[in-house]
Amino acid sequence: MQNRLIPLTLEQHQQILYEILYMVDDFCKAHDIPFFLVGGSLLGAVRHQGIIPWDDDVDIAMTRDNYERFIKEFHAESVEGYELLDFRYKDGYLIPYAKMAKRNTKTSLEAIRKIYIDIFPYDGCADNLKRAQAYFTQSRQRVQRFMSFIDHGFTITDKRYNWKGKTYYFLTHFLSNLMSHYPMWLLRQTPKNFLEMMHYDFTKYGVSEKKYSANIIWGMYGKGEVQPSSSFLHLEEMRFGTRKLPVPSGWHNYLTGIYGDYMIPPPREKRRRHTDVSYLINY
Repeated sequence: MQNRLIPLTLEQHQQILYEILYMVDDFCKAHDIPFFLVGGSLLGAVRHQGIIPWDDDVDIAMTRDNYERFIKEFHAESVEGYELLDFRYKDGYLIPYAKMAKRNTKTSLEAIRKIYIDIFPYDGCADNLKRAQAYFTQSRQRVQRFMSFIDHGFTITDKRYNWKGKTYYFLTHFLSNLMSHYPMWLLRQTPKNFLEMMHYDFTKYGVSEKKYSANIIWGMYGKGEVQPSSSFLHLEEMRFGTRKLPVPSGWHNYLTGIYGDYMIPPPREKRRRHTDVSYLINY
């Protein structure tokens, strides 16, 4: 008997996001692992008391020490019906941060194909704001080069080296300014090796060690993401759906830094979903 795909409305998709998020919340409370809402989810908490009405993802974060502890403890125990995706545990998963996915779901996203929430690690940057922002920008550029390398040299399912992709990466990125970061033998490395190298480089400083911190492994919003570390070490609670969840104490400065006047919703034509369609799999 074939599995039946049941199309989900946006509201049903969001309910699954809440389900995943609340499971993570329960797990973190049981193991005393702090996390906090970030990005559009933090904006949703402030402006809508939940997921932004037209959004279809959830973003949370943890300081690097808590992030690593969460990855380790969840893989040791696991929760039935959910899958934690991390490049160190999941073959073919070539993204430098984790995702928590619900197993009996399907989406149009090629790389993941499940409904998931993003889990980002936060790392220390510097003790001076300008240096911290410069470090954030340089780190983001390196991640972009890596993802370009993945896009042109590899696929999620094919682990064999693609010489066309290797040549593209060498000509467009390595010769320009990557030599200062990695030696010549990098062209013999696999995608997972690159992720491990970036992981090593970006975890040099803990959030508690530097005055400023950010999601330097994947920051998408620009240098406004760089905020005082105290914001991510001291948390508050805010309504998100049917629960109160932790948010950074400096949430106003964070949201202003990445959105400007964050209380003004975008025009309707810019209210886009990440996925075209999602399904529940009826076994």
